[in-house]
Amino acid sequence: MAAVPQQSSSEVDPISKFKLYIPALKESLANLMKVAAQIFFRNSQIDSTVKVSEENQKNKQRFEQKLEDFYSICDQIELNLRIAIECNHQNMDSGKNTPIPVTLGKPPDHPQNQENPQYQSYPQYLATVKTQIACAKELHNTLVECARKIEQHQGQSAQIVPMNQAQQQAMTSQPQR
Repeated sequence: MAAVPQQSSSEVDPISKFKLYIPALKESLANLMKVAAQIFFRNSQIDSTVKVSEENQKNKQRFEQKLEDFYSICDQIELNLRIAIECNHQNMDSGKNTPIPVTLGKPPDHPQNQENPQYQSYPQYLATVKTQIACAKELHNTLVECARKIEQHQGQSAQIVPMNQAQQQAMTSQPQR
């Protein structure tokens, strides 16, 4: 059985990936501008009626390829930045619901006091989440039961109201003496 290579945190971190794409983006932009400058130069020669070679079609294809490369890198950067923003939002939400930071591996080298832990292991985090889910389910069931009781109570009072209205109509329809 072959060992699966473990990814380092920098390979997974979207900010690290973003930083790795910046030099490639600069190079791609430089290549794109170089090809664009060649095309502009050739077009200016054509406009001034100077005879030019037929490299224009090759330059246009190179320009399209360089532009596609540039957009591809931009898309990768945008994707990694969106992932980083989403990770930040999840981290903020996690901080609201579990104020003790969660460590996925071995906790950092900080002494951990049982009465006031500084870090929470992943199994502890799962237990916290399960407790929160159980509490949410219990609250949901309580609200459903309360809504059912209110509905039953309104159904009973609706049956009483027509009888009162019928009695009132009967009383008003009797001739007065």
